[in-house]
Amino acid sequence: LQNQNSNFTSGFAPLHADVAAAPPVGAALFPGTGGAPDAVNVWMGGARSVTSLHKDQYENLYLVVAGRKHFTLLPPTDAPFLHQADYPAARYVSTGVNGTWRLVPEPGVPSTTWIALDPDALDLTAFPRAAHIAPLHVTLEAGDVLYLPSLWFHQVAQEPDPTTGLMIALNWWYDMDYASHWYTSFTLLEALVGVLDAEAEAEAKTERGACAVEPVE
Repeated sequence: LQNQNSNFTSGFAPLHADVAAAPPVGAALFPGTGGAPDAVNVWMGGARSVTSLHKDQYENLYLVVAGRKHFTLLPPTDAPFLHQADYPAARYVSTGVNGTWRLVPEPGVPSTTWIALDPDALDLTAFPRAAHIAPLHVTLEAGDVLYLPSLWFHQVAQEPDPTTGLMIALNWWYDMDYASHWYTSFTLLEALVGVLDAEAEAEAKTERGACAVEPVE
């Protein structure tokens, strides 16, 4: 259960008295925000719920209430090694045969920027540049809070409490400082990675075209 749109403040009114509107440490960590978060989100799920590798443009204070969370973390400077790409939109459609499904492209729907690699099960054949990453692993128990800086890449898995079967977490998102040198430096890095990826793709297409030409005697 999650929709990331401050769903705790909008949909869980009976629980508001049990949760601080903002952790006291927020004002000290993010003075530019006045200590007021942009959003408060609640997360519930099971062991099958895994968030793929991504980044957020928010400063994040993440609290585990019940169960356990496993974070795999990579710094923003690892962006060149993550093979981020734009993927075309598609949807699954039943074939009507033995419960199988097929992917059908959705023309006119914008592509999605996504990182397809799994930092916990690297496929260096498909993603060779990932050989340069060294993920950090953090496990949060109930009552633990993680400060996850903005723009850090993270993949998240979870374990429900073995007694109650519950996995519940809350997080407070604070707006990042877009005027900081940190954000402008990362934006430059992303732009450079995009240029290099485009050049590499153009070279690969040229090589594939050359290989497809029959030799002339």
